[in-house]
Amino acid sequence: LLSTAVGVVWYSRELSTNGKEPHLVAWFSAGAFVLLGFPISMCGIIMHLKNYYQPNVQCYVVRILWMVPIYSVESWLCLRFHTLAIYIETLRDFYESYVLYSFFQFL
Repeated sequence: LLSTAVGVVWYSRELSTNGKEPHLVAWFSAGAFVLLGFPISMCGIIMHLKNYYQPNVQCYVVRILWMVPIYSVESWLCLRFHTLAIYIETLRDFYESYVLYSFFQFL
């Protein structure tokens, strides 16, 4: 994981020094971290669902864990589609408020 993160930083630096536009460098870097974080988060979600022995606790944990893939993919899409960003951010904010509600119910 650490080597992937270092590789993304190094490649982003190479892209910026070779004259690529800054938004393309940001889009590539964000996409690389989405590809890094998405499977890790999905693994945690799948493991919770496989071992669903405490449903009244784990349902909240799974809802909170879904925040990482949803938030990262939607943020990456906002970088790519500037004109649709307001709509994508609205959907992201709706899920964020749902996760906060779930977190407070979990407490």
